[in-house]
Amino acid sequence: MEDTSKESSDPNSGNRFSMSDVSTGAGSSKRADPSPSTELPQRYVVKDIGGKKMLTCLEAPNLTVLIQAGFTVSAATARKAPPGTIYLDGVALSEPFLDHERKIYNLDHHEGCVRTFTLATCEQALVMILKGLDLREREWQIYANEPDLDTILAIWLIINHQRISRKEPMHLRFLYALVRLEGVIDALGLELKEFSALPPEHLRRTQRVIDFLRKDEIQLKKDGLWEEVDFLEYSATILHKIDRIIYKSSEFTDFKGVKELARVDLAGDRLVVVVDSDTGIYELEPHLNNLYGTRLGLVVLQRSPGTYTLRRMDLFMPGDLEPGEARPILVGRRGQPAQISLPGKLPKPAATHCKNRVYGCRPPDC
Repeated sequence: MEDTSKESSDPNSGNRFSMSDVSTGAGSSKRADPSPSTELPQRYVVKDIGGKKMLTCLEAPNLTVLIQAGFTVSAATARKAPPGTIYLDGVALSEPFLDHERKIYNLDHHEGCVRTFTLATCEQALVMILKGLDLREREWQIYANEPDLDTILAIWLIINHQRISRKEPMHLRFLYALVRLEGVIDALGLELKEFSALPPEHLRRTQRVIDFLRKDEIQLKKDGLWEEVDFLEYSATILHKIDRIIYKSSEFTDFKGVKELARVDLAGDRLVVVVDSDTGIYELEPHLNNLYGTRLGLVVLQRSPGTYTLRRMDLFMPGDLEPGEARPILVGRRGQPAQISLPGKLPKPAATHCKNRVYGCRPPDC
């Protein structure tokens, strides 16, 4: 795949179709290859959570993605889903809806709407982000039933919503173009792609990026192998490709790989998280503040099995860090409760559904 537009001037850029690169001219004779660089960290991982394979991102450990072929729920079931549920692109047999009170969202353009007049799923996700979406306050489960590009882009946007919200609009232009063109194609068909209103050169190069991202999907469907694909592993691969198209390697110089082991909601709208990382607690602090926002009260960093470092993140949270009773915290879903000595004078954990009163446990973990 070739592009006659000018290459990025950043020698460390892991992307020649970067957001900042979209405004360059088309007069250069240099040719850019959209195949991704290997310099960006692999942030997307597939792991077993509660007996199910799920996809998550090291920078958004509170978001998990389940993609199951043919999976759907009724409109009534969708409305009664547990708080922290996001349905994408045909999973919920319902009109698109945003239930902010119960924290249930259905981003869709299939049921209960006029498809011609409704934004595609990826565009709906982008609109929510631009309107101030912040998912750091709780755990979220994202459901999809097929990783077509509309759905994959929506997942990428939701997982990356914090990075997107921190960027100036001028640095998001190529992302806007990519989402807009894919949305138009998915909702209205390839024959109406000019409706995206992109200038001809930008339309051409954005279409080439879409073709590049869909290359494997198209070939697998042509060969009749699409239904045999591991959708989560496939999605992780495409998400990483989008990273390498949208981001530059310089944007990840401060990347910290953090594995969330457990989280506990405290009274007073505070949060305790148990994390595992090779990085020291002081180096992690800015990164954790970005991950979890203002609710983060206490971090428990696992240095080795059975050894933990505690760090108060909220100086105004009641209590102190004097040793307290050993409170069982579930480290890893369906794992064994670890006896971690939490400060006894901190706010009490909020109500837990666990019959054994294990903090951080969620049904059906026990």
